[in-house]
Amino acid sequence: MADVAACLRDGYSTAGISGTGLGAMQRLSDFLEIYSTPNAGTVVHCRIDAGKRRSEHPLSRMESGVVVVPVSGETKCGDSWAEYLTETHSVYMVVDGLGHGVGAAEAADEAVASFHRLESVNPLDILDEAHHALRKTRGAAMSVASIDHNLGKVRFAGVGNVAAMVITPSKVHSMVSHNGIVGHSAARIQDFTYDWPQGATLAMYSDGIGSHWNLAKYPGVQSRSPLLAAAVVYRDHSRRRDDATVLIARERAARN
Repeated sequence: MADVAACLRDGYSTAGISGTGLGAMQRLSDFLEIYSTPNAGTVVHCRIDAGKRRSEHPLSRMESGVVVVPVSGETKCGDSWAEYLTETHSVYMVVDGLGHGVGAAEAADEAVASFHRLESVNPLDILDEAHHALRKTRGAAMSVASIDHNLGKVRFAGVGNVAAMVITPSKVHSMVSHNGIVGHSAARIQDFTYDWPQGATLAMYSDGIGSHWNLAKYPGVQSRSPLLAAAVVYRDHSRRRDDATVLIARERAARN
C-alpha cells in the first residue's frame, strides 16, 4: 500500500471496487495496525476482543507477540510457548516437539505444563523439570530465556534447535544452545548470561523459521506491536515444511 491512511478511507480503491473493506475492519475491530512496504507486501494485525482477554501481569515490564503455525496438512502443532512474568523477571520458553503432528504436540504440551507447574526464573531448573516430564513423550527441542530487569541481564539455556537472540539498534547477539533432545538425550545443559540493554528485543524461534533475518531490515517495525513483528518474520522466513513459531518480546517503554 503506497498510502495506508488513504486505503483506510471509505471509497478509496485502486481496483475499481467499493473501497470499504479496510475501513470496515477498522470500525469493527478493537485494535488494528497495518505494516506495508514496497515490493515486500502487507501485514494486517486485527483484533476483536471476545469476552475477557488474557490479562497482562500488572507489574510486568514486557509485552510479547507470538505466531505459532502447524505445517501444512496437520491440525495439531508440535510447537508451543509459555511465559512467566513477575515484577523483576520475564521468562519465556519456546518448545518444538520432535517431528510434527499429534506426537509432537503431546511433547510440546507436556513441556508447557511443566513450565507452569514450576513457575521458576531459573532456565536450568525449567529445562531439568521438562527433561523429566518429557521422558514419556518423543522429546523436544526447547529453549528458555529469563530476563532480570534489575540487573539488566538475560540468562539463556537451550537444548536443540530453538534459536534465540537479543536485538538492539546497534547489533544482534545470538544466544548459545547445546545439542540434544529434552526428555531423552540432554547430557549437557548449561546456561549463559548476556547483557539486556534498555530497549532491547528478545526473539525466539523454532527451526521452522530460517535463521538469516534481522528486524532492523524492516523500517518502523520496532514501533509496532510484537505480534505484528512476529507475523512479518513468519511471512518472510517460514520454511513451510515444518511447524513454525516466532516469539518477539520487548520492554513496553521501547514501543512508541
